[in-house]
Amino acid sequence: MEKKYIDDVSLFSALGFDTVHSADYSDFEGADIVLDLNKPVPSKMHDRYDTIIDGSTIEHIFHLPNVQNNIHNMLKVGGRIIHFTPSASFFRVDHGFYMFSPTLLNEYYQSNRHRIEKVYISVFKWGESETGVRDIYQYDPKKPHLLHHLRRDSIEIFLVATEAKDSTGDAIPQQGSYLRGWSKNTGCRVGSIVVPEMQT
Repeated sequence: MEKKYIDDVSLFSALGFDTVHSADYSDFEGADIVLDLNKPVPSKMHDRYDTIIDGSTIEHIFHLPNVQNNIHNMLKVGGRIIHFTPSASFFRVDHGFYMFSPTLLNEYYQSNRHRIEKVYISVFKWGESETGVRDIYQYDPKKPHLLHHLRRDSIEIFLVATEAKDSTGDAIPQQGSYLRGWSKNTGCRVGSIVVPEMQT
């Protein structure tokens, strides 16, 4: 019987990759490497990969800072991370732990000195075909209002970033829209946390 899909090894081999590894928390689907990305990856996996593809994985892993730092550690200098990850999934609200804002990934890679190659928003309108209709928008962090009109069933982020010699994985980003506001002294405010003191 003819397969109606191409597997990962065949696809990436056709694109010129010599070795293709799959990683998962369990060996249920036959992953080459079994590991928990909530925890630091073994040092033998550091600086090992030219490309890492997150095909909607990180939203299922609770400790996001560790996941991102693991990706940094596993990439070679010049290596690329490619994310396909959900931003808003109205038809699958409980799909994973998280639904991401494009700001999260964009600011993380900027703060950690990776070169951001591409950031797109992919919008699906389900029900019109078996796979849904896809509209693509280029993401501009300086124009977030352009995304406010997106009212579809599911929105996904597509981001590609390249690791540089001075890239890091553990810098904690601040949201760029607020940093730009603070630098212009426009009175832009972020929500505050108040901790009351008990009077004695």
